[in-house]
Amino acid sequence: ERMVSHSYELARWGMVRPPKQGFCSNYSHMRRLAPAVYDNYYHRVLLGERVLGLPPGAITSAHLAEAKRVLSSLQLVLLSNDAA
Repeated sequence: ERMVSHSYELARWGMVRPPKQGFCSNYSHMRRLAPAVYDNYYHRVLLGERVLGLPPGAITSAHLAEAKRVLSSLQLVLLSNDAA
């Protein structure tokens, strides 16, 4: 849902063509426009500003390990897109 929402917003600003049937036909273009949204979003959010601004493709296995450590330190994780 987040990616579709962001895709529509970029289209509204005239930066991309609107997605058809809820998906973007040019993912690599979207990833260049908004890497924080389309490239390892949860890693970036969990690790904060230091990682949020990294360019597309810059997230490494070290970032994954660090994100896992952050997740393991939390007592509760809620999924915002969970239908239940």
